[in-house]
Amino acid sequence: MATIYISTNSIIEFDLELIENYLEKILKFLNLNNSELSLLFVDDEEIKELNRVYRKKDKVTDVLSFPQNEGIFSSSNYEILGDIVISLPQAERQSEISERSFFEEVVFLSIHSILHLIGYDHMEEEDEKIMQKREDEIFYTLFE
Repeated sequence: MATIYISTNSIIEFDLELIENYLEKILKFLNLNNSELSLLFVDDEEIKELNRVYRKKDKVTDVLSFPQNEGIFSSSNYEILGDIVISLPQAERQSEISERSFFEEVVFLSIHSILHLIGYDHMEEEDEKIMQKREDEIFYTLFE
């Protein structure tokens, strides 16, 4: 079974137990049952600061992924996937303009981020198509 650490610094309340259940389903779907990851919910100010420090982008974003298998850990065989940081206020705003509920938006951002943690990217158009297809496949499996 996966090990998942979830914490929140956000003023927005969120069902941490329910999101943990969905994270377990996502990891199981991806055959990552023995992996470990952490998820932190934050507000806009904190994610903006993390985005500025780590990506050199001084703006609010919805989710940040910090893969464990980069840099000095790139050859590690240990199944620590990395860390996910989600701005709940940004997810809430995005849910208001998408077809997803607030909870579904957070799950979608989690899927997106987990895919980043295992090596998916969307910098090139072809890679973006592959990643979007995988995101949709997982999301619709969870919510159909």
